[in-house]
Amino acid sequence: NLAKTHYFNIHRENRMSIPSRKPYDESKERELAAKKRAKVVAGVYVLLESGTFFVKIGTTVDFKRRYPSLKRTDNPRPLLLLGWLSRDPWDEARFHAKYARWRVRLGGGAEWFEFDQESLSDLTADLL
Repeated sequence: NLAKTHYFNIHRENRMSIPSRKPYDESKERELAAKKRAKVVAGVYVLLESGTFFVKIGTTVDFKRRYPSLKRTDNPRPLLLLGWLSRDPWDEARFHAKYARWRVRLGGGAEWFEFDQESLSDLTADLL
């Protein structure tokens, strides 16, 4: 029993103190979320998968670097650039909301849409 008491006393003295938690600051959380939303965007691209009605709507800072990686990893078919939108990062969100009905989950992403002929015509008209 004495050995157990001695062991406990040694380890109790050697324990590191646990810093007290700071109270939750909701304003910091909102600030971080705003920074994520205000990401730097060079533009919003709209790509069509050749021979299908699949369309990818996404953002990138450097399209010249992003395009080859899309061709290499996301899709075996050629991707055709339908449109390039302004630098406003909310353009992507607006297009995603407007065409949410046609959204499909390809490769785990939420940027792919499968249109019919009429809706694809509407999209291309929106890009003009």
